[in-house]
Amino acid sequence: MRTLLLVALLAASVSLAQPVPGSWGGYVSGWVSDAPRLTPMPFDRAVRTPRLTRQQREYLALQQLAAQQAFFAQQNYVQLAQVSARQEALAAQQLAQQQELVAEQRRLAREQELAAQEQLLAQQQQLAVQQQLLAQAQQQAAAEELVRTQEREAKLKQLELAHQQELERDAARLALARAEADAKPREKGPDIHRWTDEDGVVHYSTKPRR
Repeated sequence: MRTLLLVALLAASVSLAQPVPGSWGGYVSGWVSDAPRLTPMPFDRAVRTPRLTRQQREYLALQQLAAQQAFFAQQNYVQLAQVSARQEALAAQQLAQQQELVAEQRRLAREQELAAQEQLLAQQQQLAVQQQLLAQAQQQAAAEELVRTQEREAKLKQLELAHQQELERDAARLALARAEADAKPREKGPDIHRWTDEDGVVHYSTKPRR
């Protein structure tokens, strides 16, 4: 469309002359010029404007009409070009705004993602520290329990050793007492008296029944 308008404009500019100011009076009167008329010279041989024929007037009118149409076409082309330029500028501005909006949204999304990753990393680090502290506490508790167990076992061993020693001492004393008893001569003990009462109960005593 622009190419056709440009070609028509150039063709009209090349083929047509400058428009003569005036008004169109129809095919009968032709183009009536608004230029001021010159006062005839007082000489007989003054240069006179030749009278135009009907065909010449029609030709001039057609030229004037073509020039006007070319002028209007040029104005339309300029207006269309301006409108198209404004539309293109508006479209470019809207596209730039959309691109800026998309870039801003991506930037915000990236910042949110980074913030979430940092928060998750901080939570993981905190959890790792807590787990490490818990492991250390468990290790310390296990070590303390091991120490207590070892202390209890040592005490039990000491008690067992002391009891064993006490048993050994008792056994030694008993053996010594038996040896001493075996070494001494035995003496006769008291006489044992046996008797039965009226109820038939048998009694044993070192003393005789009275």
